[in-house]
Amino acid sequence: MVDDVLDEWGTIDILVNNAGIEIPNGILDAELDDWNKVMSINVMGTWLGMKSVIPAMQGSGHGSIVNVSSIAGIVGGVGEGAAYSASKGAIRSLTKHAAQWFAKDSIRVSSIHPGPIDTGLTRGLGITKEALANTDAVPLPPHVGDASDIAYGMLYLASDESKFVTGEELVLDGGLTTR
Repeated sequence: MVDDVLDEWGTIDILVNNAGIEIPNGILDAELDDWNKVMSINVMGTWLGMKSVIPAMQGSGHGSIVNVSSIAGIVGGVGEGAAYSASKGAIRSLTKHAAQWFAKDSIRVSSIHPGPIDTGLTRGLGITKEALANTDAVPLPPHVGDASDIAYGMLYLASDESKFVTGEELVLDGGLTTR
């Protein structure tokens, strides 16, 4: 894929690592295969994405990488998915590492930490928008975000508007983590 993009456009300026899954099992209920699947997709996928594009970004002397984590990687868990929380914490730390390591190459690496967002992932887990809109947890109306709220954060971190930002953790949660 990287070679195809370079052949077509000559450079890779932006990478958004946004793949992720959750298997909602706690520490005692999680099975090793499920744990490994979540870690493989969420953490290894993020690492492989960066590993694949950073050399091209180094060659062009610039780039922006946005890794999607979650507030679950900050507050120690949201819901029942222990592997999900652990994977999102790993993405948070991996992002900080990459931000420090590749700043010298003018490559910016930051993370987005969504809170309750109505997405295909949440709906696939049987979580309705109404269930996400917990007014006791999220103080800012409408109490649940949508995909465009996250997309605008990604756009900011990917753009030249954030040319002096790296290692940032952009929390988009309607104020949930302020509680």
